[in-house]
Order: sequence, then structure tokens, then C-alpha cells
Amino acid sequence: MTKFFKIAVRNVLRNKRRSIITGIAIGFGMLIMIFALSHAEGQHKAMIGAVVKNGIGHIQIHKKGYVSALDQYKDTLELAFDPSKIEGITAEEDHIKLITTRVNFIGLASNGYETAPVIGTGVEPDKEFQISSNISIIKGRKLSKKDDGGVIINKKVANALNLEVGDLITILVQTVDGGLNGSDLIVVGIFDLTSQFIRTPNLYMNLKSAQSLVYLEGKVSETIIVVDDYNNAELISQSLNSKLKNAEFEVHTWKYLGRNLLDIAAKMKMGMRVWTSLIMIVACIGILNTMIMAVFERIREIGVLMTMGARRSEIIRLFLIEAVVLGGIGSVIGSSLGILLVTILGHTGLPPMFEFLPSGELTYPVLKVSDTLISILVAIIISAISGIYPAVMASRLKPIESLRTT
Repeated sequence: MTKFFKIAVRNVLRNKRRSIITGIAIGFGMLIMIFALSHAEGQHKAMIGAVVKNGIGHIQIHKKGYVSALDQYKDTLELAFDPSKIEGITAEEDHIKLITTRVNFIGLASNGYETAPVIGTGVEPDKEFQISSNISIIKGRKLSKKDDGGVIINKKVANALNLEVGDLITILVQTVDGGLNGSDLIVVGIFDLTSQFIRTPNLYMNLKSAQSLVYLEGKVSETIIVVDDYNNAELISQSLNSKLKNAEFEVHTWKYLGRNLLDIAAKMKMGMRVWTSLIMIVACIGILNTMIMAVFERIREIGVLMTMGARRSEIIRLFLIEAVVLGGIGSVIGSSLGILLVTILGHTGLPPMFEFLPSGELTYPVLKVSDTLISILVAIIISAISGIYPAVMASRLKPIESLRTT
């Protein structure tokens, strides 16, 4: 094998110009592959951050059936629960940075003349806006825990009802017992969303005010948990599920709650793999061309090898090794340049590709060793496949006729 490898390397270097051009094509394909996969991985990581920043958090706890009812746009007020029932259990878990609660409701907002539908939520402001960091105040200020009679509203609601900071807004809702209740509140802020991909509330008020409005004193719709590292969310969720298995609760992580966005990320990365593989296939056509040219240039040499006892299988092996060497050299050079490019962009960042990622924020390519190794392996395999036809063609040459070739 060593003998064939030395011969293969010598043959690759024999026609340097053609080998360099072919190597550049393979290297460029490899560079694109490394960059594309790293960029897709960076987008995936940014999407995970977007899931959390859109108010989902890392873990959510609800009464059983809440998420299903929400997906079906059913009333969820009757699925509220007393958060004190799980406070002791959540306090036992490590790696938890923040725990907060909400009351979610739907209703109508009015300025006295016109109405508009609203999705409202009662929150603990000092904690909520650490999670819902996609909220950008454009007028007024953020809600504070002192604002018992205040709200912040989305700019679309403000425009629909012609409301400004300091104006009175009337909220009408259906209560948990099926009745109606209303409240007059002061607009303390108007916000816009830097990103949105889920049903985000367009009205925020204090938790106690919301509880009083919908007659849910002491109860909440959900508990949201933020952990120190999103990779710990699954383990904590499993632990909470085991502790709450006999209770009427369900625990979901960001992976489930943000599954639609994460599915997009997974499909995007798969598409990148297919696209970059096609680029490599096109690049390896250069190997096919180079190896076919090598066969025609070395017909007499192949004939000499056969007359000296070289078997057809050894001729095939020689040309396959040449193809792999050519592909391997191009892959190593291309991957090195790709790693350098990704390292630089990993510090400078790139604009996000999707509107539901926070505007103004950059995404940073993430280089995975596994992606790099798989890319090099794919390139070498494609290179070997590209060399099969020329290798077989060379092995089928007849020694006598080959020796007559000048």
C-alpha cells in the first residue's frame, strides 16, 4: 500500500497546474461547506436564545391540559392553579436562576369609542422583563411593580385605539366563572417587539391586577423557570416531572414550546448539508476530469505496469488512491481556510437570516468538530467515487495495445 501511495502522490504532482486547479475547486467547496454548516449552527443557537427571549423561558409548568387548550384556542382560566403547591418542589432544584408566574387572558380594550381584541398577561414586572427581552419600549416606560393601575400596550393596539402614554384604557374580560368584568387602567408605556414567532401578549399589567380582573386571586396560569444553561433544562424538567407525577401538573421545556422554530432550524441545517454536498459533487467533477486525462496521458505507463505483473485490481487501487490524495489535499486546505473564516466571523458576527430573530442582534457561526470531520470525510468519499470510473477505465486497457501507444 505504501508503494502505491508514493506512486499516487508522485502522479498527482506530475501535472501541478491541473492538480492545483482541481485542488482549488475542492478546497473552495470545502470552505463553503464548513462556513454554511457553522452558520446554520450559529442560527440554531440564536433561535434557542430567541425562544427564551420571547418570554417562553427554559421551563414552564402548567395545570394538565393547559398547553393543549392553548393550542386549540380554548379558554384556559379554569386551568389556573395555586403556585404555592409547587414552590417547595422548584426550590429544591439546582441551576435555577429565576422563577416567575403569569396570569394569561384574552379580552377587549376600549378607548371609550372603539374596541380592539387583546391578549393580556399579568406579570411580576421585575422578573418578567428579564425573560421577555424582545419587548422594546418606544414611548413611556416599562411596567413596574408599583403600577397597580397601569398597563403597557403594543404599538398596534395603541394605533388601533389612538392611545398615547397617560391615556385611559378600558379592559373588558370574561372571568373564570363565565361572567364579565372590566377595569379602567392608565397606559404607562407603548412597546414594539424586536422579534416574534409565537402568540405574544399585546398588553401587560401587574399580576395582582390581572388576578383581580379575572377573579383568580392567589392563582396563576403558568410558572416560568430560567436556568443557568439551556442544556440543563431537560434534566431539571425530568426531575420536576418525576416529583409532580402524582399532581395535576405538566412540565414542558423550551424544546417543546418552541418546537416550530426549532423545526425550521433543523430543516435549514439539513438543507445546508444537501446544498453543500451538491457543491462538493460539482467540485469533484474536476477530479473525474483530471483522472480521465491522467489515464489518456499514461496509457503506455499503464501497459508497462501490466506487463510487469500489475493486476487490474492494483491499477484500480492506484488511481483510486490518486483521487483520494487529490481530494484529501484540497479538503484539508479548504477546511483550514473555512475554520479561519468561521473563527473570524465568530468574533465579528453576521446579520440574522430570519425576521423572528431579534432585530439589531448579530448571529455568530459556531464551528463543531463533528461537522468539520464529517465534511472532510464526505469530500474524500466523493473524491474516491469520482475516481472509480477512470480507475476502471485504466484497468481495462490491454497491455499490448497500451505499449504501442506513443
